[in-house]
Amino acid sequence: TNEEKKYTKASKKMLSYMRSWNKSGNPNVTHTLAILEAENFALSGDRERACRTYEKSITLSSLCGWLHDTALAHERYGEYLVNEINNKEKALYHFGKALDCYREWGATAKVEHMMKQNPDLQRVPSKIEISQ
Repeated sequence: TNEEKKYTKASKKMLSYMRSWNKSGNPNVTHTLAILEAENFALSGDRERACRTYEKSITLSSLCGWLHDTALAHERYGEYLVNEINNKEKALYHFGKALDCYREWGATAKVEHMMKQNPDLQRVPSKIEISQ
Protein backbone atom coordinates (compact mmCIF):
# COMPACT_ATOMS: atom_id res chain seq x y z
CA THR A 1 0.00 0.00 0.00
CA ASN A 2 0.99 3.64 -0.27
CA GLU A 3 1.14 3.98 3.49
CA GLU A 4 3.54 1.03 3.79
CA LYS A 5 5.76 2.53 1.10
CA LYS A 6 5.71 5.88 2.89
CA TYR A 7 6.82 4.35 6.20
CA THR A 8 9.38 2.07 4.57
CA LYS A 9 10.94 5.08 2.86
CA ALA A 10 10.98 7.05 6.12
CA SER A 11 12.49 4.07 7.95
CA LYS A 12 15.29 3.70 5.39
CA LYS A 13 16.03 7.41 5.61
CA MET A 14 16.25 7.27 9.42
CA LEU A 15 18.44 4.15 9.27
CA SER A 16 20.78 6.00 6.92
CA TYR A 17 21.03 8.96 9.32
CA MET A 18 21.60 6.71 12.31
CA ARG A 19 24.25 4.63 10.53
CA SER A 20 26.05 7.87 9.66
CA TRP A 21 25.87 9.11 13.25
CA ASN A 22 27.04 5.74 14.54
CA LYS A 23 29.94 5.68 12.08
CA SER A 24 31.00 9.16 13.21
CA GLY A 25 31.28 7.85 16.77
CA ASN A 26 28.06 9.02 18.40
CA PRO A 27 27.69 6.61 21.36
CA ASN A 28 24.05 7.45 21.92
CA VAL A 29 22.72 5.85 18.74
CA THR A 30 24.31 2.40 18.66
CA HIS A 31 21.57 0.66 20.66
CA THR A 32 18.75 2.54 18.91
CA LEU A 33 20.26 1.71 15.53
CA ALA A 34 20.24 -1.97 16.52
CA ILE A 35 16.54 -1.81 17.45
CA LEU A 36 15.67 -0.17 14.12
CA GLU A 37 17.81 -2.63 12.18
CA ALA A 38 16.07 -5.54 13.94
CA GLU A 39 12.70 -4.08 12.98
CA ASN A 40 13.92 -3.66 9.40
CA PHE A 41 15.10 -7.29 9.22
CA ALA A 42 11.76 -8.38 10.69
CA LEU A 43 9.84 -6.44 8.03
CA SER A 44 11.98 -7.91 5.26
CA GLY A 45 11.35 -11.45 6.50
CA ASP A 46 14.97 -12.16 7.50
CA ARG A 47 14.15 -14.10 10.67
CA GLU A 48 17.69 -15.12 11.59
CA ARG A 49 19.12 -11.61 11.31
CA ALA A 50 16.07 -10.12 13.01
CA CYS A 51 16.48 -12.39 16.04
CA ARG A 52 20.22 -11.81 16.24
CA THR A 53 19.78 -8.06 15.97
CA TYR A 54 16.96 -7.88 18.54
CA GLU A 55 19.27 -9.73 20.94
CA LYS A 56 22.10 -7.34 20.09
CA SER A 57 19.82 -4.35 20.73
CA ILE A 58 18.90 -5.74 24.15
CA THR A 59 22.55 -6.24 25.06
CA LEU A 60 23.65 -2.81 23.82
CA SER A 61 20.76 -0.98 25.52
CA SER A 62 21.45 -2.78 28.77
CA LEU A 63 25.22 -2.20 28.66
CA CYS A 64 24.68 1.50 27.96
CA GLY A 65 22.24 1.81 30.85
CA TRP A 66 19.28 2.84 28.70
CA LEU A 67 16.62 1.12 30.79
CA HIS A 68 13.63 2.36 28.76
CA ASP A 69 15.26 1.27 25.50
CA THR A 70 16.16 -2.11 27.00
CA ALA A 71 12.48 -2.47 27.90
CA LEU A 72 11.43 -1.48 24.39
CA ALA A 73 13.89 -3.91 22.78
CA HIS A 74 12.60 -6.79 24.94
CA GLU A 75 9.01 -5.82 24.19
CA ARG A 76 9.52 -5.57 20.43
CA TYR A 77 11.43 -8.87 20.37
CA GLY A 78 8.61 -10.49 22.33
CA GLU A 79 6.07 -9.18 19.82
CA TYR A 80 8.17 -10.51 16.97
CA LEU A 81 8.55 -13.91 18.60
CA VAL A 82 4.82 -14.25 19.20
CA ASN A 83 3.61 -12.89 15.87
CA GLU A 84 6.24 -14.07 13.40
CA ILE A 85 8.12 -16.99 14.97
CA ASN A 86 5.22 -18.44 16.98
CA ASN A 87 7.42 -18.98 20.04
CA LYS A 88 5.12 -17.92 22.88
CA GLU A 89 7.36 -19.30 25.64
CA LYS A 90 10.39 -17.25 24.57
CA ALA A 91 8.14 -14.26 23.93
CA LEU A 92 6.78 -14.43 27.49
CA TYR A 93 10.36 -14.43 28.78
CA HIS A 94 11.10 -11.22 26.87
CA PHE A 95 7.78 -9.63 27.86
CA GLY A 96 8.67 -10.42 31.49
CA LYS A 97 12.06 -8.75 31.06
CA ALA A 98 10.35 -5.75 29.46
CA LEU A 99 7.95 -5.52 32.40
CA ASP A 100 10.86 -5.66 34.85
CA CYS A 101 12.62 -2.82 33.03
CA TYR A 102 9.46 -0.73 32.76
CA ARG A 103 8.78 -1.25 36.47
CA GLU A 104 12.33 -0.27 37.40
CA TRP A 105 12.04 2.80 35.18
CA GLY A 106 8.78 3.72 36.94
CA ALA A 107 6.51 3.31 33.91
CA THR A 108 3.59 1.83 35.83
CA ALA A 109 1.00 2.83 33.21
CA LYS A 110 2.98 0.95 30.56
CA VAL A 111 3.17 -2.13 32.82
CA GLU A 112 -0.59 -1.98 33.41
CA HIS A 113 -1.22 -1.58 29.67
CA MET A 114 0.95 -4.60 28.80
CA MET A 115 -0.76 -6.70 31.48
CA LYS A 116 -4.20 -5.80 30.09
CA GLN A 117 -3.13 -6.53 26.52
CA ASN A 118 -1.72 -9.95 27.39
CA PRO A 119 -3.35 -11.81 30.31
CA ASP A 120 -0.64 -14.53 30.08
CA LEU A 121 1.77 -11.99 31.58
CA GLN A 122 -0.02 -12.41 34.91
CA ARG A 123 1.83 -15.72 35.34
CA VAL A 124 5.27 -14.31 34.44
CA PRO A 125 7.28 -13.84 37.66
CA SER A 126 8.52 -10.35 38.37
CA LYS A 127 11.94 -9.59 39.80
CA ILE A 128 10.71 -6.19 40.99
CA GLU A 129 7.61 -5.76 43.09
CA ILE A 130 5.94 -2.37 43.19
CA SER A 131 5.27 -1.33 46.76
CA GLN A 132 1.87 0.19 47.41
